[in-house]
Amino acid sequence: MIKQKTPRAIRDEWRKFYREMFRMDVDFSRVVIPKDSGGYDWEIMVAQNITIYEIIRMCRRRFQFFVGIDLGGIIHERNPEQNYAVRIMPRWDATEIEKEKGLGQKYITLIERLIFELKLCDRIGSPLDRNAYTTCLGSLDKDGNSPRVLASLGDNEVCVISSSPIFRMPRSYGEYSRSVIT
Repeated sequence: MIKQKTPRAIRDEWRKFYREMFRMDVDFSRVVIPKDSGGYDWEIMVAQNITIYEIIRMCRRRFQFFVGIDLGGIIHERNPEQNYAVRIMPRWDATEIEKEKGLGQKYITLIERLIFELKLCDRIGSPLDRNAYTTCLGSLDKDGNSPRVLASLGDNEVCVISSSPIFRMPRSYGEYSRSVIT
């Protein structure tokens, strides 16, 4: 059985991540970490006022990174106007589980997904979505499309593209929408 981390340990881990990755001193002491309601095993903590451009800049420093969409018009379900935390499902079958839960579900934003990519790549040395992609349904561009984050085959290149039908994905790729609890 996996031992659950305490809220303090989670906050300390993310405080260290932001200090080492962004040289930011973030106080997460007042952030409420959502309880795991079943299957939401991973926490993501987002620092107040961090921008998508700071995150992209750090992604480009850490691994090969390509952005194939206009980031300027993206609207996020949650913005880092204050420090906050979410939990996400790590399972590959999360999309099926989410369909069963019905309407009212919240989904990962592009900001959250890329922060988690940085943390994961730093920890294990490879991207989250290999042979698959995460559609960030918590973010929308001006045309109503959500960004997708994927890792290309054969190397550690991470890409952000649109979910627009003009960007067709290989059938061998799995799609995940990663629901969150706040």
